[in-house]
Amino acid sequence: MICFNAFMIQQTILALAEPRRREILTLIQDQEMSSSAIAAHFDITAPAVSQHLKVLSGTMRCCG
Repeated sequence: MICFNAFMIQQTILALAEPRRREILTLIQDQEMSSSAIAAHFDITAPAVSQHLKVLSGTMRCCG
């Protein structure tokens, strides 16, 4: 079950406020990709992609 509280909503909004993160989500919505493949697509480093993915995955929490 997903918890929707004010903090989680705020974290999600902050995560999605970054345009690059929205672009990454669009890119990977239909297929899994490695950080290096995503990085090559956007011409950024794999560690930068990993950081974006960490922020995005941190917004998805389950409770219970």
